[in-house]
Amino acid sequence: MTLFAISLFAFGFGNLLMLGWLAAAAAPILIHLWNRRRYREMSWAAIEFLLAAMRRNARRIQIQQWLLLAVRTLIVILIVLAMAEPFMERLGLDFIAGQRTHKVLVIDGSFSMDYRPTDNSRFTRAKQLATKIVEESPQGDGFTLVLMGVPPRVVVGTPAFEPSDFIEEIENLQLAHAGADLPATLALVEEILERAQRDQPGLEHSEVYFLTDLGRNTWLPDHGVETVTAGYQGQVEKLAGIASLVVLDLGQAESENLAVTSLKTSEAFATASRDVTFEAVVQNFGNQPRDRHLVELLVEGVRVKDQFIDIPSGGQASASFTHRFMTPGSHQVEVRVASDLLDVDNHRWLALPVKPFLRVLCVSGKQGSTYYLVAALDPDRSEQSLVRPKVVAESALLELDLDEFDAIFLCNVGQFTTSEARLLEAYLKQGGGLVFFLGDRVIAERYNQELASQQP
Repeated sequence: MTLFAISLFAFGFGNLLMLGWLAAAAAPILIHLWNRRRYREMSWAAIEFLLAAMRRNARRIQIQQWLLLAVRTLIVILIVLAMAEPFMERLGLDFIAGQRTHKVLVIDGSFSMDYRPTDNSRFTRAKQLATKIVEESPQGDGFTLVLMGVPPRVVVGTPAFEPSDFIEEIENLQLAHAGADLPATLALVEEILERAQRDQPGLEHSEVYFLTDLGRNTWLPDHGVETVTAGYQGQVEKLAGIASLVVLDLGQAESENLAVTSLKTSEAFATASRDVTFEAVVQNFGNQPRDRHLVELLVEGVRVKDQFIDIPSGGQASASFTHRFMTPGSHQVEVRVASDLLDVDNHRWLALPVKPFLRVLCVSGKQGSTYYLVAALDPDRSEQSLVRPKVVAESALLELDLDEFDAIFLCNVGQFTTSEARLLEAYLKQGGGLVFFLGDRVIAERYNQELASQQP
């Protein structure tokens, strides 16, 4: 079979009105004809010798004149065409006769793809390029679509042969605002290619297009283990052996960006009418230092505090805020910095449950064993106390709903039944706090048997 390539092009002009000046191309011809009419031929004896010499070179001179006329006319035409803004549009991609291609389009859906160097984000640009690849592909090519995220998602897994329907899937893609797992994506693409080669033998060639900004967290992850890194590189090499790999870089070499990378409280718990401290970390991923940069604290979407911090280039800085919640319940806390070209990481939120007070269960294994503990937890014994202890005998443990308590103190409890041990285990798994105070009634063997035995 003879292999050949075909390219089709269409010509057009951005300024059609300028083409009217093509009439000026006739000017050199008219001038030439006019000059011929200006002279009348007259016989003159002295000129006969000159005419005889000129006849010998007449053909050469005639050719030179026609060439000069053609050059003058062509110059006028080229000037007019240049001012008409010509363009050439490609109607079809090069293809090899009889060969159809399976094209896998992998669009990066990580955080950084929302970066907006222009009116459009990198993600929007990726979708535009993916659409162009489909539109310029020859009839008969098949297309599959993968969104690279955590985890990666197959949007179109079986090769689609109708471009309009596939382009609609591209247009409907939404940025997930998450990270991207490249090794998992490579494994998914490999699976798609192998299945297509088995089910669609007519697709003789395979191409994989990665439309990404080549973010470091995605493409150069800090695996820390050499075997993991080697496995990742092996995936790329294996994929390159079964398909042509194309990476379309949508990133910029010097992209300035700030991000709130951490938000946490320094308190183990929060209660109403007491100050809570919040610590936020702001990272500068750019090359320019940010001096006196505004950081704001918002509660329920309302700004309550702000401060200015200095953030070195490529470094980070911390901001500390205190706030007092007057009502119990779940509260939304947000720390944000001023908007930049990647707005999604300029905020960080924290859902904070605020309790009216702490309920503590004190289990007494012997009369008086909880007296000093209760005095230490709630010395005032008032309605404004931060900690509200409840004292019960060890026999009442199974009768209580332990979810009502933030912590349980076991004071000189002698032993536990299997049911009690499982109840305390479930309480711990749900995040409860458990404290043991040992004493003279403790039976160590029963503790070891029920609380420290290995479960099957």
